[in-house]
Amino acid sequence: MKRTLAVFADCCGGRLEGADAAFAAVVIDSRPLSAGDLFAALPGTRTDGHEFVGAAGAAGAAGAVVSRP
Repeated sequence: MKRTLAVFADCCGGRLEGADAAFAAVVIDSRPLSAGDLFAALPGTRTDGHEFVGAAGAAGAAGAVVSRP
């Protein structure tokens, strides 16, 4: 199966907003993110991954999985 944002969104019952792209890996920490990775913005008890979507984009993320805008 191809690793694309559209396939990932379809498998998860999500919605792709923006262009489809391939991704290399799924990561939950924006600090070690490599260009082409898919960032999953998970809410946590200490911090919320949604706060780091911008940093993931700046690091070259192929996309982000979010639960809110």
